[in-house]
Amino acid sequence: GVSTDPRGYTCDGERWWGSNYGVDSRDAAGAVDVIAPTILPTTDISGSAGYDAGNYDMFFNGTSCATPYAAGVAALIKSAFPAYGPAEIRAQLCGTAQDVISVESGSGWDRYTGYGMVDAAAAVNGGGTVDPLPPVAAFTGTPLSGTAPLTVAFTDQSSNDPTSWSWTFGDGGTSTAQNPSHVYTAAGTYSVSLTVANAEGADSMTKSGYVTVSEPSAGGTMHVAAMSVWRVASSRKYYGFCDVTVVDDGGAPVSGATVNVTYTGSNTGTLSALTGTDGVASFVTVKSWATVEFCFTVNGVTHATLTYDDGANVVTQACESGSVYSADAALDLAPELACSPNPFNPMTEVYFRIPTGGAVRLDVYDVRGQVVTTLVDEELASGGHVASWKADRAAAGVYFARLTAPGVDRTLKLILVK
Repeated sequence: GVSTDPRGYTCDGERWWGSNYGVDSRDAAGAVDVIAPTILPTTDISGSAGYDAGNYDMFFNGTSCATPYAAGVAALIKSAFPAYGPAEIRAQLCGTAQDVISVESGSGWDRYTGYGMVDAAAAVNGGGTVDPLPPVAAFTGTPLSGTAPLTVAFTDQSSNDPTSWSWTFGDGGTSTAQNPSHVYTAAGTYSVSLTVANAEGADSMTKSGYVTVSEPSAGGTMHVAAMSVWRVASSRKYYGFCDVTVVDDGGAPVSGATVNVTYTGSNTGTLSALTGTDGVASFVTVKSWATVEFCFTVNGVTHATLTYDDGANVVTQACESGSVYSADAALDLAPELACSPNPFNPMTEVYFRIPTGGAVRLDVYDVRGQVVTTLVDEELASGGHVASWKADRAAAGVYFARLTAPGVDRTLKLILVK
């Protein structure tokens, strides 16, 4: 509303002033922070076109005077202190203001004059005592993405001198340090929050989806660590066997790697097999009638997440040596589960080895998980064994042979082509 000057005083012939005061809560968004002069001499439009007949107006007033005055002082503070942001500039204006004590305004902050009258000289020269303000939360973190375990260093950038910090890292972890580091051990996307406080109040900042952690690459690279080659002789037929061991750059066995090999001997061919949990891929050649030495060469290894580093291979090619083993002795050295040929049409021989005697079952499944045929279901002695599958009535496609026996549970992919 409008009220006359309670002192009955006027310097410019005007008898009243209007004002829209803010809320009665210090530092609130709708509260008065400072006031600025509302009657000042100023230059005027030349001649009689302005407020005055001359070139100056001695009583320029109202918000048209106060607002540019306060804004100008803020600009001077920024010039004097280039590193200051909005919060620091506001603190400088408020802390150096001249307290106004009048009919309405008491000592210190009040809703009518805020912290007081803007003092340009004190603000620009860095004088005065800045009243403490509530903190404004801000922070950064680095790095913000990577594989688990990921260590992120967080830096507090809050203004107005907070005295306490409360962090939540989105994975259940917390900290009260000003600049903490946190280790994320699981893959995921995490939101981070910081709450800061001092005697004047508190403030919070949350950054949603701020940190992204991906699964570790399980060593990053893989290579061939070992190869062994031997043959099986049975009824004047010969089969070449080869085991290829794949490990990651930490030396751990790699499961699920596809190993591609070529072999030479009395016949030649190309084979592919998956490594098991022990990192071993097993191969068997087609049968041969000659005694020419078998040799196997690794041509490539692929994996869903690991990169094949052929330069780190311990061995890439291996050949058999020594005597031809008897059928029983050779089968005792055979892999736990292998077959030849593979791919095949319509018949393949499945070779398997069990470490101890007992109940053995060898089933063939289709891709839907249904049993197509059972090749073995009986008590067998320890050692190597052979079973044949004639798949002339089965449809072309991918099948899986599963061997279960005491201490053994292995699966082998079979490919039937027609």
